[in-house]
Amino acid sequence: MNGIKAILSTGIFAIIALIGQAQDVKLTVEISGDTLLAGNYFELKYTIENAPANSFDPPKLERHHIVGGPNTSTQMSFVSGEMSQSASYTYYIEPPNIGNYTIPPAYLITDEVSLEAPPIDIIVLPNPEGIVQPPHQIGKKYEQIDTAPKAEEKAKRTIKKF
Repeated sequence: MNGIKAILSTGIFAIIALIGQAQDVKLTVEISGDTLLAGNYFELKYTIENAPANSFDPPKLERHHIVGGPNTSTQMSFVSGEMSQSASYTYYIEPPNIGNYTIPPAYLITDEVSLEAPPIDIIVLPNPEGIVQPPHQIGKKYEQIDTAPKAEEKAKRTIKKF
């Protein structure tokens, strides 16, 4: 009797693991705005879906002043037998001076998938009157999707700009 229970338990866990593996892996980057006045900051948020949180390689932000972050948020859910998980990393960044800047790409690398978030261009305009602009709600969104490779099927890669 115990042998049957062990076999059934192992089978159920294997099915759950396979269902979790079949979910699309996504890397999304969102930004509150790509143009701002000097002395203000913007919000930059990366979200990974259906991949381990430690597989995320954030952008190199040495040229920028990080006002806050990375703030992290994780979520895992089971709905109708399907598992999904996500992790978000939010940065609040103040560019150092007036000019054009590029936030370098971030990467999501697992055994099955390698995704790259696109670089983000930021424009910082003069602010002689010292106007304070709080970051807007997240406005621009870029997403890279890679479906988990299935037997004899190549992975799809799509980048969408919203």
